[in-house]
Amino acid sequence: MTAELRAGPASGTIRSPVPEVTFDHGIFVTQRFGGVSRYFVELARALARAGVPVTVRSPIFVTDAVETLRREGVAVRGRLVPAFKGATWLGNQLGRLASSRSAPGLVHETWYMDSVGKRCPGRIAVTLHDMISELFPDEVTGGLEQSRRKRAAVKRADLIFCVSETTRRDAAELLGIPADRMVVTPLASSLSVLPRSQSARPFLLYVGHRGGYKNFRLLLSAYGSRPRLHGEFDLVCFGGPPLDASERELVPRAGKVVHLVGGDDVLEQLYAQASVLVCTSRYEGFGLPLLEAMSAGCPVVAVGGGSTPEVGGSAARYVQADDIDELADTLESLLSDEAELEAMSARGVLRSANFSWSRTASRTLEAYAERQS
Repeated sequence: MTAELRAGPASGTIRSPVPEVTFDHGIFVTQRFGGVSRYFVELARALARAGVPVTVRSPIFVTDAVETLRREGVAVRGRLVPAFKGATWLGNQLGRLASSRSAPGLVHETWYMDSVGKRCPGRIAVTLHDMISELFPDEVTGGLEQSRRKRAAVKRADLIFCVSETTRRDAAELLGIPADRMVVTPLASSLSVLPRSQSARPFLLYVGHRGGYKNFRLLLSAYGSRPRLHGEFDLVCFGGPPLDASERELVPRAGKVVHLVGGDDVLEQLYAQASVLVCTSRYEGFGLPLLEAMSAGCPVVAVGGGSTPEVGGSAARYVQADDIDELADTLESLLSDEAELEAMSARGVLRSANFSWSRTASRTLEAYAERQS
């Protein structure tokens, strides 16, 4: 069987032998929504549209988007259940039993789970999303255990994907994997793009968790240090837990920090209205919020750690991870220059066009076929 995947001029048209591909339960019993589960849902969708026989095998799952795949015609072996304490444990036990009954083909493991591949009759692929548990083990819940499972997954894998060149380089150094064993397949944005608009009061946007290596206090400190920033702009934090007392202590009386949670529709509106997205993380394996913001025309100011420059290119403005004044100066200067904001918006849209799920699927399909040959 052959399949043709058209992914635009940059990725071309690929004709190659296509294996049967099964995505296992790992992330789907762990994450209701998030970057990793989104990656596998989008990859399964793009491959299925290319004519690849795709199955999601997860006897139970908590990821809502998997049910969407079923409605689109993807073979889903399992059922959606409400997230509950013990869902991951139960899902793993059921998933291990199911793995021994898989048809020969290629199994793409969706997370680092013990014993998933021990009784799997087909070839195994795994994706490395970052090296955070290796670089910051004390800042990740169960970081040492996750690192151990990651190493085991890599050891049993026939094919290893990485979401960025940064992740591939770090995996080669930290896990001892030869670079030529790994294939880079970048992520893409799944969000709808809304027209740029203004909110009642302008705001700076921060997306995601804020603790540890995420370095959020750099932004809080810069925001609080300049009267113009906290006097004229709100700071909106999307996702993660509510601000704690130590974070709120850094907010000046004249400033306003808003914490929001919600679905893609909320995030799409925030990207459309934010004056600037600020990313303060010391390290990212990819840095999806940068790409989402750029695709929406939202200017980006970021700490240049990990893969951030790899994603943002020349479209983003970069600062040092520990320099409060540099971030404050950059924000004040940029927010006073409407022409530069518009230029950054345009550069970001152009930059984001280099990333698409069809291109990710094209490269993934090529690697699957190469491994099968």
